[in-house]
Amino acid sequence: MTSEYKAVKMKWAEGLAAGIEADQRQYVKYKESRPITDIKHMIETSAELYGDNTAFMQKDRNDSPYRKITYREMLEDVNDLGTALIAKGLKGKRIAVIGENCYQWAVSYLAAVCGTGIVVPYWRPGVY
Repeated sequence: MTSEYKAVKMKWAEGLAAGIEADQRQYVKYKESRPITDIKHMIETSAELYGDNTAFMQKDRNDSPYRKITYREMLEDVNDLGTALIAKGLKGKRIAVIGENCYQWAVSYLAAVCGTGIVVPYWRPGVY
């Protein structure tokens, strides 16, 4: 992605965020808006802003307590898996993400859409 293209995307995102900030309707503005150009940018800036805050709660086994996963840890997991997928030759390929709704599914999905490939989410009730 060229720096010119990134600049155009950021200008668009800034305009969108400014429009939300300026909107006076009661249910439009919930929190402060920030310009976000894509999912990867959202994850990276969230890790910068909320690094040690909890992004996910994960229960590793049914009898174990929940553990907190921070925005910084999530970004690291997404980047690590994305790098591994690229090393396996999946750059630009279709990647199916199959499984139940859990942290691992979310990281797999985000790693694939943040520059690795094209995600094909798949879920069938009663299969897992």
